[in-house]
Amino acid sequence: RRTTRRNKQTRKRSEMEKKRVVVLHGTASNSRIIQLQLATLISKLKDEFEFYFIDAPRICSEDNRHVKMMRSIFGKDQILREFAEASIDEHGWRVYKDIETAIDDAESLVSEPDAILGFSQGANFATMLVARAERRRGKRIPCVLMCGARPGWAKQCPDLFVSQLNSPALVVLAENDTVVGPDGPRLMADLFTKTHICTHKEGHKPLPSLDRNALSSIIIQIRNFLLTETSLSCRSFF
Repeated sequence: RRTTRRNKQTRKRSEMEKKRVVVLHGTASNSRIIQLQLATLISKLKDEFEFYFIDAPRICSEDNRHVKMMRSIFGKDQILREFAEASIDEHGWRVYKDIETAIDDAESLVSEPDAILGFSQGANFATMLVARAERRRGKRIPCVLMCGARPGWAKQCPDLFVSQLNSPALVVLAENDTVVGPDGPRLMADLFTKTHICTHKEGHKPLPSLDRNALSSIIIQIRNFLLTETSLSCRSFF
């Protein structure tokens, strides 16, 4: 009985010590889809990190160009969401409608993150949330940013991006990404003073599925980044 009680206490203490990673999905997606997309990563890191998946507040309109494709892959009954309506500026960079309200809405869904992970539109909004926490609250939140777009949205929020951010970032770049292109993540990385970039040779997806060695390498890099940076950062509160 003593051994069983001690084991239970050890498990409980271990669970309490897990770092909380908030996950933001891409456009025309939801929390269930991003869990499928990150299934291998989650299975490898679940004993060390608590992943908290949120649904974006806005339901996509049917004329969103990604809706048909996402339903063909993940099912026609999916309720597909986004953090804001996206468009492209005159330079081909991603911008958002009513961006301040969209950031407010996203911020209201994020609670006590030790780190934030975002894919595609989620990576863009993760960057904005990290910037707001750093500029307005002096909080340093590590972030994993997967396949983010050219940051026209940074120009929409000049008070948040007046200079490079000191929060640490790991950026995942897909070399054959035809949605945001490989330059999107590189430009996103330039928003930070401390950035690590890892790459895979596939398309617009958070993790490679064809190259097992590349998949293992990226997971190891994400794990090492989160372990190192969450131990250096105090818990942040929105």
